[in-house]
Parts: sequence; C-alpha cells; structure tokens
Amino acid sequence: MILPFLLMALFVLFSNYTLSDGDTFFHIKVGEYISKNGFPTKDPFSFHDLSYTPHEWLSDFIFYKIFNCFGYLGLAVFLCLLMSILIFILYKTINLLNGKTNYLSFTLAFGSAYILDIFNFVVVRPHFFSFIISVLQIYFLEAYLRSERKLCLAIIPFLSLLLANLHIGTFPLFLVLFLPYLADNLFKINKEKIYSEGNIKHFRLILLTMLGSIVASFINPYGIKKLLYFSIIFNSDTQTVIEWSSPSFKGFQGIIIFSTFLIGLCLMIFCKSRLRVKNILLYFGLMFMALYSIRFYSYFILVTGPILGETIYENYKVNPIKLFTGKAKEVFFSFAMITVVLVSIFFKFSYNFEAVNFENFPENAVKYLKENTSYNNIRLYNDYIYGGYIMLNGIKVFIDSRQDLYLDVYNSNCEVYSDYLNLTRGKVHYKDILKKYNFEYLIITKNTLLENYLSFDKEYIQILSDKDSVLYKKIEWAKD
Repeated sequence: MILPFLLMALFVLFSNYTLSDGDTFFHIKVGEYISKNGFPTKDPFSFHDLSYTPHEWLSDFIFYKIFNCFGYLGLAVFLCLLMSILIFILYKTINLLNGKTNYLSFTLAFGSAYILDIFNFVVVRPHFFSFIISVLQIYFLEAYLRSERKLCLAIIPFLSLLLANLHIGTFPLFLVLFLPYLADNLFKINKEKIYSEGNIKHFRLILLTMLGSIVASFINPYGIKKLLYFSIIFNSDTQTVIEWSSPSFKGFQGIIIFSTFLIGLCLMIFCKSRLRVKNILLYFGLMFMALYSIRFYSYFILVTGPILGETIYENYKVNPIKLFTGKAKEVFFSFAMITVVLVSIFFKFSYNFEAVNFENFPENAVKYLKENTSYNNIRLYNDYIYGGYIMLNGIKVFIDSRQDLYLDVYNSNCEVYSDYLNLTRGKVHYKDILKKYNFEYLIITKNTLLENYLSFDKEYIQILSDKDSVLYKKIEWAKD
C-alpha cells in the first residue's frame, strides 16, 4: 500500500495543475446556468438561436460549485485530487492483474500517468471522470473473473449511470470495453499461442451487466435521446478539432506514441506463454481507436498498463519486493505516505502557484468590451479557442468548443461551424462572412489569415492587443 501513495506524492509535486484549457471556462458557465435555471433546451451563450442540451451536465455542475466556493485555485486542487485518485485506482488494477508485483505496478502506473501528463490530458474537463470510470470498469471485471463475486459486476451499472451524466460522449467506449471479456468467455480456445476459458457462466453474467449498464444510462435529464449524442461525432467534420485528429508520429510525442505501440506488440510477439483473447482484443482494439483519434490514446495508455502487467507477470513470474513486512509496519508507513501526499498538496498550492494562465486568453479584450460596450447585446466574432473564456465573462459568442452545437447534424441548417472553417481557411471572401453575421467586434488570434486581412481593411480599426490575440472594431461609418 505504500507505493501508490508515493506515486501520488510524486505527481502532486511535479505535475502542472495550472488551468490552461479553454474548455474549463465553458464548463463552469454551463454549470452556473444549470445551478440557477435548470436544464437548458436552448443555447443561452451564443447569439444564434440553437437547440442545446449539455451532455456533461453533472461535470459542469460540479466544476461550477467548486469554482463558486473556492475559485480557480479550488479547481486546480480538485484536478490534483482527481489525478491522485486515478493513479491509486490504476496502481490497484495493475497489481490485481500481475499477482501483486508491486514494483512492476509502480513502474507501469507511473509510465501511464506520466504520458497522460505530458500529452496535456490532465485538465479540468469531464473526460477525467471518464478516465477513472474506465479503469474502475476494468478493475471490477477482472476482480469478478478472479473471485466470482457477483457484487463486482453489480457495481458496474452504477458506473454507467455516472458516466451517462458526467460524460456521455465516452459511453460507447464503456460498452466497447465489455466486448473483449464477452469474446474471451464465449468460446474455449486452447492453441499454442492463444487461449480463452470459454466460461459460459461468466459470459452470461457479463452480458447481463452490459445490458444493465445500458438501461442504467437511460437515467439522465434528457433520457434515451441523449445516448445518441455520440453518433453526431462520427457523422461530422470532427477531425478539424485537434483531439479528434489522428496522432502524429513526429517529434517527441510521436516517438512516445510509436514506442508504446511497439513495446506492447513486442511483448505479445515474443512472449513465451500463451496470450488471452481478451488481452489481444483490448490491446489492438484500443490501438486502432488511438490511431483514429488522439483522444483515445489516453484510454489506450490507461487500459494497456494492466494488460502489459499481466503479460509480463505470466511470462517472467516476477516476484514482488517485500518492504516493511508485517501488518503494523505496513499500516504505519501507509499513514506516513498519506501524510506525505497531503503535505505535498499543501506545499504545491501554497507557494507562488498560478491557478490560471490568463496569457493564453484575450483577457484585456474581454475587459475592454465589458467596460466600454453593452456587452450583453454586441455581435462579436471570436476564434474557436477563445469561446469558453468569453462565455464565462457573460459575452455571447459566435462559436466555442462545444463544436457539436454548431454542426448541421445537431442543429438543422446551422452553418456556423462550416462558415468558421471556410473563413479561417480562406475558402470564402472574409467580408461575405463578416457581413452575414453583422459583426461589430472581432477577437482574432494574431498572425492568422483573417487578422492579416483586417490589418489592411479601412473598415476595421484595432482597439488593443493581448499576448496572442487582437481586438478589432468595425468603425461606425462603415456599418451598413
């Protein structure tokens, strides 16, 4: 029990919990609206008349309540606590699958958490709840297979219920994670390199658990209709968003992605013992998903840690290192490490900690609009990445990172996202789009195509400049 707390202390001290993701802001704002007005059916945050149902409502509500009570620092501490919980659960899951080989579990859990951190997956967004739920799902499935305690399976539908309200967008992945376990127990395979138990009793109970999870997911404010949300993602131009694009194998991150794929493949190819069907399906299924979209690489890293741990243990029969043996010593040192974690959190967030990196956002532009305009009613153009920050400040946006909201498949005949893409890519004349929406002010990223056009356009004047963005105004005499 000592090593997971040591892991947690390491990541408390050395990870960056400064809030720098623009999505955090819009989640706070949506949570505020739900807290004060209930569940919306129309979008109150943009100047378009669009239908809107927040599919991450419970996450939004939690983020807002923490922000309302403790500010940005509270959210940073909450993120740190979520990371610590994830590390602890991941360590326990790996330990379960590799015969409690503690230092192997430590190494794999450390590697998985480290990769999440350097890929900037450690942010205040609903997907962090999905990380924890996905690892818990694997833990309880594996715990059932080892102990045959039905209570382990009975917990899983409650995880589904939580996911349906915290982050319904990853619900398909929750169902996908059942499939390797169903396949592993459907047919008995006993070949030289591959095997499965083919336990029909396990198959039936896991299938019932899966069906129960689907039923449990219906318990959300918008019912069964909300479960179809994920179909929007796969029928839209989501690849224009970085997290939905395929991973790049260039640079340092590319080397890590390639290396993690290669390590697992080599372990499976050169292993001396037989491989379980579920491990093969989990590994290659998640690798395929990670190749489709970089956002799934995080789940690949979290789930394959336990798989690789089990493969290494079954091949090399690694024995645990016994430290501080004896119940009394283990309890004492566990409490000591818990104290270290708490002291680390206090130290991390007490000395010159900056809760938000406001330099990444148009702070001065927003301040100017709030002080010099009737900002509740202006027609503002903004770049996609600034939408959440502008929303939080009570200014209605043109677009923001709730990308699905602005798609034709979500709101019929909505052209906002396509117009934004065409404008930023130079596929249409910029004045056609600006005239179409009658923008009075524009917050634009520096050194972009549109910013270059406006710098030479006499109908627009630059008001001020932030670190990465510029505020423009359409001059009065140029208005139609």
